[in-house]
Amino acid sequence: MHIALEVDGEIALGIMTRPTVGELWWAERGHGAFRRQADGTDVRLQAAQTTALAGSRVAGWPESDEHITRLRDVGAWDGGDMAFPRFLAGEIDALFARGAPWDWAPVVVLVEEAAGTFQDLAGGRSIYQINGVASSPALAGAVETLLQPTPGHGRGRRYEASRRIP
Repeated sequence: MHIALEVDGEIALGIMTRPTVGELWWAERGHGAFRRQADGTDVRLQAAQTTALAGSRVAGWPESDEHITRLRDVGAWDGGDMAFPRFLAGEIDALFARGAPWDWAPVVVLVEEAAGTFQDLAGGRSIYQINGVASSPALAGAVETLLQPTPGHGRGRRYEASRRIP
């Protein structure tokens, strides 16, 4: 489950849960990001601070097989199972994914409060873009360049209103 609170156009609070593993992740803007473990203890999250894309650990759900090939060529490809929580714990250096606004909203504040960078492929931080990348700040530009669109795939595709839940 993904929950977020937006205040004055900025995501201020983000919560993700995975009830099957008994864990909860949350972040409040300006106060850090945390994971509550099954035993009830809280752990502060810290994204990896990798500075080179070569040899980095990359995961996600890219839009095309070409993107997967490009990512595998520079880093260790790691599929996508529990990828966002693993990114937040510093186990993955860069994460490329597709999602809807309700998917992205808590992710933005979680990633940024864990000292990572979130960006959409249009160069911003919009939750209304379908594709997004989480990475260390030093990798952000390199990952964006690597994932430039292939013919037939839009760089900054926005989430279409017709797909929103009424």
